[in-house]
Amino acid sequence: MSTNGLNLAGFARAGQKNTETAPASNGATGNKREEAKIWLNFGYPKMIPGTDGGEDTETFVSLARGIPLDQVEKFDMTKQNRSTMATLRRDQNRFLDMLMAEADKLQPGEAKIICLDETTNLGIEMRRRGEGAAPIEEAEDAPLPFAFRS
Repeated sequence: MSTNGLNLAGFARAGQKNTETAPASNGATGNKREEAKIWLNFGYPKMIPGTDGGEDTETFVSLARGIPLDQVEKFDMTKQNRSTMATLRRDQNRFLDMLMAEADKLQPGEAKIICLDETTNLGIEMRRRGEGAAPIEEAEDAPLPFAFRS
């Protein structure tokens, strides 16, 4: 297996809200990251039957976690000392630029399948996270819908 590809180790943590890097040895905390807005999801399209005679809808069935694309950092080209590795890193940076340019076209909440293999029906969906729902207006002193037993 080749080790020249993109390092995926940090992706599992990258899209979490307000992710902090590990504290430095002097006790300082690292930079906080914003929540990821652009995701790449791997899966397949599927038609879901409408309820009560409603229209069927196509959905994209994917894993529970995608790749937070806007959290992927470009490679620092000044650290490359071999021409083959520099070429690979340059191409990876260009690939990321191309994906982000496509992501910039998506509106909040919009998704599109950017790649679909017709033989396996597996594909890649790019999704821009939607805006959060507005909080429901309620009086601050409204009672909670439960009570503890005495």
